[in-house]
Amino acid sequence: MIDPVALLSELIAVDSTSARSNLPLLDVLERQVRALGLATRRQVWTDASGVQKANLIAQRGGEEGGLALVGHTDCVPFDAAWAGALKPAVDGGKVFGRGAADTKAFLAAAITAASRTQGAPLQLVFTADEEVGCLGARRLVDEGALRPRHAVVGEPTRMTPILGHKGYCLAQVTVHGAEGHSAYPETGASAILAAGRVLREIERIGEELRAEADPQFSPPHTTLNVGLIAGGKAKNVIPGLCTLTVEWRPLPSQDARKVLRLLEDACARVQTDRIRIEVAVQRLDGGIVVARDSEIVTFLQAESGNEPGTIPFGTELPYLAQLGATACVFGPGDIRVAHRTGESGSPPVNRAISPARRWAGTMETSGRTASLQRATGMSTTSTPTAAQSSRRRTVRPPSSSSGTKRIAPIPWRSAACGPCSACSTLSPSAHWNVASFSFSAASAAAIASSPKPAMSSGSLPARRRAASAGAGSASASRSRRGALERSRPSI
Repeated sequence: MIDPVALLSELIAVDSTSARSNLPLLDVLERQVRALGLATRRQVWTDASGVQKANLIAQRGGEEGGLALVGHTDCVPFDAAWAGALKPAVDGGKVFGRGAADTKAFLAAAITAASRTQGAPLQLVFTADEEVGCLGARRLVDEGALRPRHAVVGEPTRMTPILGHKGYCLAQVTVHGAEGHSAYPETGASAILAAGRVLREIERIGEELRAEADPQFSPPHTTLNVGLIAGGKAKNVIPGLCTLTVEWRPLPSQDARKVLRLLEDACARVQTDRIRIEVAVQRLDGGIVVARDSEIVTFLQAESGNEPGTIPFGTELPYLAQLGATACVFGPGDIRVAHRTGESGSPPVNRAISPARRWAGTMETSGRTASLQRATGMSTTSTPTAAQSSRRRTVRPPSSSSGTKRIAPIPWRSAACGPCSACSTLSPSAHWNVASFSFSAASAAAIASSPKPAMSSGSLPARRRAASAGAGSASASRSRRGALERSRPSI
């Protein structure tokens, strides 16, 4: 039986920072999934720096329909002084090392889940270069071969189902002036002073964006930031060049190009006969929000007991939506301990192992029952016993401002689960960690076995062409297999 903590430690020991090839990590992952009988293939390419990268797709029952568990293999760089970055250690019930939270814990949990269910179709998708622009996920969309019905995008959300996030857009503004001796201002045109006028325009745009708000997010409006500025050669030279790096995070309901147009218009107002300004787009990723009452969200909400929410950082969720999947973001760990020295998988190890082992024998019964219920529209369970009723928990209803329906009480454990001391002594929230995610994911495979609804008309490439015509919001309230129209981000 796979020990997810041992597997997590093995994954941490492989350096998979985005600047390096992820093929060594894929070798470890592929060995694990092939041992489970999953078929695999790789989507290989060479990045702009000449480094080989790949996506690994492992599947049981094909790449169409079913459930996909999707996690990225790359990590952010680590401080050279952190001796333990690639030497995983278990201390105080936590696993320490680069990627422990973001997002190798999810990779270990996904493989563990696959080992404890025979549900199909099931896909494990391990992508490259998420940290530098979701480049691997973009290639999955370009190829169009993977088309799951449901998908869980792994990120450290503390086992909270995530409905969506804002987009991410980036542009470089280059201001061209004319150099000259600073003692003779009329001999030149200061690019830095002109850039200062652009900065004032950007500040004004930021204030205007506050008027368009979405209470699901914090802050509830599109944000705008100038993170980098560079210019000038010497203190006594009129600067002829100045560059600004501008980022904005648009609401899902807002066209990602709106701020770009406002920025271009502002730069046009600052231009003169001696000042020329260029705006070069580097990323233009729209935001996304999926339906709160979708099957995958309500399932994960019931299993975790956590109210769905949104996050401020980007993920691969929009790309799974473009592939037609009903998806959400979900996984073990806490993003607040990621991307820093001392990163750790936050769940206690002892609680991480035992819940998944308890559940290992219940998945197939649970899966067949769920499938039959969906196929017939009838319940196959009898009136619950007092013991079963005592194991029920009420899922907290959405706030009235969400506009979504109340979700009825759902058992947080399968009716097939027998009594155990841990379930009676630990609060349900104590079970949601690295390996108990394995239970959730294995249970979710039951969803994949239900009949697949008819696809909406139009091929996937046609849907992508339609989506690229405009950069609007993404909403998964449409058909579970229908195209989720949104702009295809460019980089």
